[in-house]
Amino acid sequence: MRLENEAKIHKLTSYSTKEMLNSWHAYRFLPLKGSIKVGGFADERHYYYGNKSNEVSLSYHLGRDLASTKHAPIISSNSGKVIFAGKNGIYG
Repeated sequence: MRLENEAKIHKLTSYSTKEMLNSWHAYRFLPLKGSIKVGGFADERHYYYGNKSNEVSLSYHLGRDLASTKHAPIISSNSGKVIFAGKNGIYG
C-alpha cells in the first residue's frame, strides 16, 4: 500500500510550471484553528507487521500533521494550486 500511495504522490507532484518567477515570498503558516500537532517534521516512524520484532519499514516524516474537527475550514497562508483533495491510503 505504501508504494502505491507514494507513487500517487510522485505522479501528482511531478509537474512543475515552466513559468519564470520574478520574486518569491512565503507568509507565516496559519494552522487550523483549535488544532493540535499529532506529527512533526522529521519524526522517526517505524512500521511493524504483526509485532514489534517484525519491522517492515522505517521512514522520517516530511510534514506536520494537525488534528482538528471534521470539516474544519482550512485557511491558506500563501497562494498556490490544489492538485489533489482526497484520501490516499496511509497518508489520509
